[in-house]
Amino acid sequence: MKQLNYVQMKTIVIFCSIVLIYFFSIVDVFAQGSWITVSSTATTCYAQSNAYMVIGSKAYIGMGTDYCHDWVMYDPVLDTWTSKATLADTASDDPPAFSLGGYGYVLCDNKHLWQYDTLADSWARKADCPGNIGEFPYFFSIADTGYVTGGTYSGSGNFYKELWAYNSANNTWSRKADMPQGNSTG
Repeated sequence: MKQLNYVQMKTIVIFCSIVLIYFFSIVDVFAQGSWITVSSTATTCYAQSNAYMVIGSKAYIGMGTDYCHDWVMYDPVLDTWTSKATLADTASDDPPAFSLGGYGYVLCDNKHLWQYDTLADSWARKADCPGNIGEFPYFFSIADTGYVTGGTYSGSGNFYKELWAYNSANNTWSRKADMPQGNSTG
């Protein structure tokens, strides 16, 4: 095998450096992020307040008013929207919604909790929430527990402080420490 001399080594190092700089400048351009237009949904009833969640690699959105019971799934890989089973209950404006263990959950104004099964494309009623949760509450999930707190009482300006946790493994609600002050996202 022939040994490279100093000039040849320097040329290779410079060439590799240029290639790496070029490569990382391209990667950096893509890393900056940009917005692209994706397929829009065919229905118009989610113009504002609605339930939304991510289950696996799909996004789900719908409901949110007395007249809108639609539920649709967005697949970002295929850039398509697909209609799914509708919920036969009434969800308020911005109903609490979260996902746990591959299932979606929506809490309606009447405190009925519904579980959405993506594989069966069906809804099943779960344990009712025993607490006071108002309109426009906060909601989130951590591990196998969904949390709901706050909200206003029918536009009165009175805010709830209660924090409720739903355990999907045993289908139960438990009250947690109240928020320091009542609040609402709306």
